[in-house]
Amino acid sequence: MKRHLFLTSLVIVTLLVFSCSRPAKEETKSSPQSKSQTISASPSPSPLLDTSSLGNATNEASNQPPTVLSPESKSDLPALASNEPLSPEQLYLMQNKASSDAVVPASPTPTPELLQQLADELTATPTPSPTEEPLFTEEDLQELRAESAQGAPVANNITPSNRIAGVRRTPTTTTTSSGPTLFIDQGKKPSEGSAGEISELPFVAGQSRGYTLLNLMQPEARSSINEMIEVMVRSNVRDLYLGVLVDGTFHWDPKFLRSVIRKLNTGERRLFLVLYLSSGPTMRRYATTPITAAFSQIEPEHFRRLIRWDQEIRQRFAGIASRVRPIASLNNTLNPDNRTVAIVMLEDNLDRESYWASRALAKSVLGATVEFYRNPCLGCYPGNDGDSQGDPIEIHDPAQMPPSTNTWGLSLDGKGFHHSFEPADGSLSFADTKKAIRRSIEYGAEFFGLWRIDRQGLHQGANIHPHEREYAIPTAQQKNAEAELLRYGLKEVGSLGEQG
Repeated sequence: MKRHLFLTSLVIVTLLVFSCSRPAKEETKSSPQSKSQTISASPSPSPLLDTSSLGNATNEASNQPPTVLSPESKSDLPALASNEPLSPEQLYLMQNKASSDAVVPASPTPTPELLQQLADELTATPTPSPTEEPLFTEEDLQELRAESAQGAPVANNITPSNRIAGVRRTPTTTTTSSGPTLFIDQGKKPSEGSAGEISELPFVAGQSRGYTLLNLMQPEARSSINEMIEVMVRSNVRDLYLGVLVDGTFHWDPKFLRSVIRKLNTGERRLFLVLYLSSGPTMRRYATTPITAAFSQIEPEHFRRLIRWDQEIRQRFAGIASRVRPIASLNNTLNPDNRTVAIVMLEDNLDRESYWASRALAKSVLGATVEFYRNPCLGCYPGNDGDSQGDPIEIHDPAQMPPSTNTWGLSLDGKGFHHSFEPADGSLSFADTKKAIRRSIEYGAEFFGLWRIDRQGLHQGANIHPHEREYAIPTAQQKNAEAELLRYGLKEVGSLGEQG
């Protein structure tokens, strides 16, 4: 009985549902052309959704009464293949179905202009820009091949690069690959005048480094000298070197010399101070030089005899040594690790006997306040020799490394150097200067001094009086590069006071 009643109820429900769905089916059958046009107007998949037609469809739907969705009315949606991607129109209709009970009518019949626009967009083939470059440049490919050949780490271990694939950067000129940025051009911000912010460098040590500043006390060279002293301080080299001519060729200003020595002794820095008591190069130009200081107008062979036997010349030489004794004492007092060296003649014109006479005379005045080095200039004048009688040697040509003595130092005085961003001028290149520094460390040089011809005013000629010379002032770019040279090959020390 119950089964009979259930079957009867099922038949009645089925008839009611069938009778309600017939008008919807008829409406669907009455507009097959409209439905086909709607589907064809939006090819699947389409790269573009015409928002204007959607706006028209929305306006028309707002003017029609809402229709309740029934299972059969789902046939208004375009039929989909099992894995076929949705067209923009299908996505639009399904989104509206899910968010509202209203049935969104099909888009209006597209106009010929709209169909042509869609056809043009579907068939259009993008063409590359005239300036478009390939994804990888030849430089990129060479780098990738080089890394592959060297066994580059797998992707999971690669540190992200700052390079962007497909973007070719304009090469920029830098002083060196790892040069510090300590100075910027006046009037420029750090980002304009340098590669980045001003560096704070750790202290390094291992060899005394600095400049040979023969003209340190010359008033006209003051701006140039101050800049190079600043490079020495800010390069944070613990062991500094400074070479100064003190015979009056470049004036005599002990107050300024003392102030420089104090500045180079700040922060537990150590100073290797070299004092040249006379000038051999000036003496060799005795017939033409406008300089009258000390022994500059005495012929070299004659001077060799005078320094041994002439009391006036000997007293004059002793007077020069006497006035630098307080300078040597100051340097020794500021730091017990400082060293003060006296050289009786810069690039000397002496033989064995005259060297010994000069040294003995200076020793009698300076006593234990100084050590003695000899700076011979073999071949510079007839009769010159290089017998130091056991004293350490200072050389001015890297080609002379290593000298015959175990203790020695090197200055580029007379040789000079030029930077990688400057034209060649016969001096050492930046790269060759680095090589010379490296070799000087390997051979045990106690110091390495930089020197440039334009900073001593010699680019205008040697026979111009120091008061009339122009002394080149180093630029920020030069100072940054020279700070790198001063630090090159040295080892970082944990603290400024660390021994070693």
